[in-house]
Amino acid sequence: APLLRGEEPRQYLALGRNSTSTGLLHFASASLDQRLPLTFSEGLPKNLVATWDGRWIARDCSFAGQLARLPAPEVGDLALAQSSGAVGQQGQLSVSVELAGSLGYLRFSRPVSVRSLFVHWDVDPSAARALVAGRLGLETAWSSHLDPKQLELEKGWIDIAGDPLVQIDELVFMAAKGLQIGAIQTANAEDMEDEERTVLLLRPVNHAEDLDSEDRPEFRFTLQKLRADAAPFVASIQEVVDHNLRLRSSLPPRALGGPRGDDVPGLLSLRTAQESRELTEESLNFRLAAHHNGNLFSGIYLIDMAAHDANDMLAGFARFPTGVLPEDLRRQLAMEGPDLAETIRQHVRAGGWKRSTPTRLPHEGSEEAVKKYMTAKKQQTSFDLVSAAMIYISHNSGFN
Repeated sequence: APLLRGEEPRQYLALGRNSTSTGLLHFASASLDQRLPLTFSEGLPKNLVATWDGRWIARDCSFAGQLARLPAPEVGDLALAQSSGAVGQQGQLSVSVELAGSLGYLRFSRPVSVRSLFVHWDVDPSAARALVAGRLGLETAWSSHLDPKQLELEKGWIDIAGDPLVQIDELVFMAAKGLQIGAIQTANAEDMEDEERTVLLLRPVNHAEDLDSEDRPEFRFTLQKLRADAAPFVASIQEVVDHNLRLRSSLPPRALGGPRGDDVPGLLSLRTAQESRELTEESLNFRLAAHHNGNLFSGIYLIDMAAHDANDMLAGFARFPTGVLPEDLRRQLAMEGPDLAETIRQHVRAGGWKRSTPTRLPHEGSEEAVKKYMTAKKQQTSFDLVSAAMIYISHNSGFN
């Protein structure tokens, strides 16, 4: 792996650490019970703008009490830094934003890694399972799933970020009505060429630390693509040896105030799927549902459109009662109507995105390349409407 030895990798790590800015997006200045402005970036670096799409409402989140306290930064890590404006007394979150619709987005003006994404979701246990995903351009980088039936609200705020070492420029919140965001920690590189490297990464995979346990710590080697903004959060083997560093045998807590490596019922992501040791009937059903929802989110269902009329599918959505398909999705799908059906047909005929379509925003590309990307991105947002509708229909009709 290119980062493990030699002078050049050491320089890459050093430059990445010196050029990485961290931010804590928070909502202390948002007007309570009012819709969040289109752009709201409080706590982020000056060169990073957050754009909100969907109905996001600022809420008083003092209900969470002591469980809303943010963790203190760990020594040697650019961990969550407390901002005096973001929190109240004793480091407590004061204001959150709540998704008041079935589908919402948070987009960043440049790629970032989401180090933490603290949420609280107090909904009816029979509600559909939510999907929260990070995208970089047109491609999905990671996804996390929430099952309201299994979530333990006494855990307060939980971190649902996917892979904290992977860059994204968009967060998608699907079937997540009522989800509250307390704070989002980000990292992004500045003033250096953001070259991607592939490394062999050693990750802890076991559960909470138990000093009395005779079990040996468990680690897994994985190939990981890294960019400069990941440099402050990784160490080369040579650095571990040179500085006599200790390997932590468990991951940071998912629930604020919880022990390292503690399992959070009702949360499923790539990391939690790898870490979990027990597989009950309930957790198996959750995994199957998450896999199904993930396929819907990815747009795999569009392949089937080659054998069906998209107009018929969209018209069929209108026949489902409000208890099955939320009214906001029904209204948006009706507005898109024939145009969306034609977009689906063209996408299927082309076999997906055309090869000439950039998968990421070409900042230094031609005007034509930028136009192709923006067109594809608009189409992807329309496809998300269909995916969200199918997640609700699958769940409320008893298929998921």
